[in-house]
Order: sequence, then structure tokens, then C-alpha cells
Amino acid sequence: MNGPPQPSDDPSPPGSSAARPRPRPSGVDLSTTPAGAGGGSPHPATPAAAPPGSRASDLRTRLLTATVAIPLLLIVIVAGDPLFSVVVATALAAGAIELYRAGGIPTRDPLALWGAAGVSATVLAAHAGADARFGVLTAVVAVALALVVARTDVERGFAHWTAVCAGVLYVGVLGGYLVSLRRLDDGRDWVLFMLAVTFATDTGAYAVGRAIGRRKLAPHISPGKTIAGAVGGLVAGALAAAAANAVFGLGAPPALAFGVGAVAAIAAQVGDLGESLLKRSLGVKDMGNLLPGHGGMLDRLDSILFVVPVVYYGVIWIIN
Repeated sequence: MNGPPQPSDDPSPPGSSAARPRPRPSGVDLSTTPAGAGGGSPHPATPAAAPPGSRASDLRTRLLTATVAIPLLLIVIVAGDPLFSVVVATALAAGAIELYRAGGIPTRDPLALWGAAGVSATVLAAHAGADARFGVLTAVVAVALALVVARTDVERGFAHWTAVCAGVLYVGVLGGYLVSLRRLDDGRDWVLFMLAVTFATDTGAYAVGRAIGRRKLAPHISPGKTIAGAVGGLVAGALAAAAANAVFGLGAPPALAFGVGAVAAIAAQVGDLGESLLKRSLGVKDMGNLLPGHGGMLDRLDSILFVVPVVYYGVIWIIN
């Protein structure tokens, strides 16, 4: 963290080269510090004296965004297809663009656009079954490699090709289960079930971690997360699953709903840590700024991407 200039013990005169600051290497900003209890990714260093009211302003921004976004989300979930699939495909494509941009592929780069299109196509292919998804993934891999070959960029070709393919697998394949879950019988309520488990896990982990958390869970990835918080999130997610099962009248045996919720709560925390690791590797605080006060689209979907496949397969393999 940068502070006011301190007296120097260097006897060199002001005009000498020894008194001049050394230039920083280009690349990732080196003025990053580990995040505190509120996050697990690096962020730019800030002055010691923060502007008065800045935290209150950030909270207001977050609340305002949530006040607008949550009702819209509920409308989309209740409305179902085709609106639901289109919104999910669009949101996930935006998340993929954020990931590619953080990885050094500009937004308007044909590779980034092709990857985003592949994410949307993978999501929409959920309506046509597994063969359609595999067909989309085949096209993504082949065309992305062709685009890289056309550039003859030997130094970055492999990195860019694998980044595009990984983005489609991470965001498109995992996120595509949102459409699959919504298409089930009682799909609307199962989507709400999944969201209840995800939000309860996040809230429980934060509350318990703040209250009694001492031992760190993954200090090199997310210094603010604790083992106690992880246990609190697990319990909260499982209880939320049992409650949602009863409230929405899903008819699952309570023990099975509790068990699916527990596994989903673990998946939520793995997804959160996974995105934190990616952001630390890429040297960014947030994947984007699309949602004021909340970061980017991918920052809001990191846990959901891992929870929704668990809930989907829990429903079709275990509960039903």
C-alpha cells in the first residue's frame, strides 16, 4: 500500500542516478495486495486514507444493483423459455468475454467473439441434446485452432487456443445446465432451489467466518476464507435445500434434499475458490464491471456454475 514519502537514508544527492526510483517491469501491476475478508483476489493498492463514506457508497451501489437485478431475475425464471434460454446464453457469453479479456484477448478479437458465440451455442444446444452439444464443442475447437493458425502467432498461439476452448467448457458447458435444469418437470422451482442453496452457502460461509473463523481455508487463493466459514456454508446450504424442498413442494424425501444441498454447498465453495484462483493467476481483482458494486458477470456466476450441474444430476439420478 502506498503511503506518504518517508525520509531516505540514501546519502546520494537528489540528482544522482542512485536516488531515482527503479522502473517497474511491464505486465501485471505490481502494486497489488492480498484481499481482506471480503474477497480472495488481488486488487490495486489504495491510499492509506480512504475517502470518507466510500464504504457506505459501495454498499449503496451493491444494494441498488441487487434491487434492480433480483426482480428481473425472478421474472426471467418464472417466464421460462424462450426468454430464459436467451437471457442465460447472453449472460454467459458476457462472462466468457470477461474471462478472455482478463486473459489478454481483447473484447473485439475474433477469437474472443468466437469463444463467446461458442458459449451461447453450447447453452442453446441443451434443447437438442448431448449430440448437439458435442457438435458445437467440435466446431469451437476446430475453428478456434484455424483462427490461431491464420495468425501464425507461434508464441501465443497455444495459450490463446486453449484459453478459448477452456472458456467454452468452463462457462458454456457448466452454465448450459441452467437451461437443462429449467426444462425439467418443476424446472422453475428447481432453479429457485438451486439459487437458494447457492445464496445460503455464500451467506452462511461469510457470517460464520466473520464470527468465529480463525484457521484459513486456502490462504494463497483467498485469504479471507476460513475453515469455520466453509463448514458454516455447508450447513447453511444443506438446511436451505431442505427448506426450499418443503416451501416449493418439490416432493423430494427430506434426507435426499438435505444431501443434495450439502454436496451443492461444497460445489459452490469450490466454484468460488476456482474463480478466485483464476483471478489471482491473471492479476485482476474482478473479471469485469458489468454489475456495479458486484464486479463482472462471471464474478456473480462463479458458484452457480458449479452448483447447477450438481442439482441437475441430483434431481435426475437420485431424487427422481
